[in-house]
Formats: sequence, C-alpha cells, structure tokens
Amino acid sequence: GNVGIGTAAPYNELEVNGSVQISTGSLDFAYSTGNALRARISMVRDDADGDLVFSTTTNGAGAIAEAMRIDSEGNVGIGTSSPTDPFEVLFPSTGKQASIRASATNADGFFAVGNSDLSNFIGLFGGHTGNINASINWDSGGDLRFATTTDPTGTGYSERMRIDSSG
Repeated sequence: GNVGIGTAAPYNELEVNGSVQISTGSLDFAYSTGNALRARISMVRDDADGDLVFSTTTNGAGAIAEAMRIDSEGNVGIGTSSPTDPFEVLFPSTGKQASIRASATNADGFFAVGNSDLSNFIGLFGGHTGNINASINWDSGGDLRFATTTDPTGTGYSERMRIDSSG
C-alpha cells in the first residue's frame, strides 16, 4: 500500500504533504529494488556553507562521481567541484565541447566552446548538419585564427585572418 505523511489519501508509494529535511546523508536513486546505485543528490557541508551536489555513474556501472554542483554562492559547476563563476564548465580532457543549442536538431544552429589536441575554439554551427561554419581558434603560442567553411561535411576550413602573438 501507499504511505502518506500529512495526507490521508496518498496517491504514490510515498507522498509527503509538507517540507522534508535531510540533515545528513543523501537522496539515492537505483534502477529497481536491489540494483546498484545510479544517481545521488546530496548536500555537502563545508564550514557553515552547504553545496548541493548531483552525482551519477557511467552507464550505471562503477563508482558514483560528481557531475554537477551548485555552491552556497549560487555558482553552478559542471566538471568542477569548486565553481568560481555563475556558470562554469570544466573539460577534463581534450576533444570536449560545451554547446548552447537553439533546438534538438543541429539544423537550427548552435554555439560551442571547446578544445582539441591542437587548439581551443569557439564555433558557430548551423544551417548544414551541425558542422562549424565559422570558428575562432587560439593555441598556447598566442596566435588567434579566424576561419570559415561552407563545406557541409565540416572540412575544408579556410583561415580568413590571423593575429599572432606580436599583434
């Protein structure tokens, strides 16, 4: 049967009418009874402040790891446990990017920031099949390169302007 706290007619397996406080511990999610932990929401207390931490597993296997944090200042961090900006994404390795999309399809275009083995980039995607139409690249040598492509396969970039480390 269903259990109700603050209600005489619970609709779900557990229904609470009112506030719930978790002083220590976390809210854990598993796929079904007896299965391994898949996700967790927890409060991490550091001194007097509390951060809200969202953790997941990779494909439901292995150890649970932090995926996102909202700190006591309201900063949101993805890939970092100590965000210093209102929204911060940290790439743990090369070949990753963060995207802001206009819709679920690449045809409507999107903006991306990322890194590759050779440089960091800001890309403007759209129109074709999500391939970069324009990019700004920079590397450890201090060069800033502006490039475009009209090739729908995303290849054939043409450098249009370069600002080297001497300006």
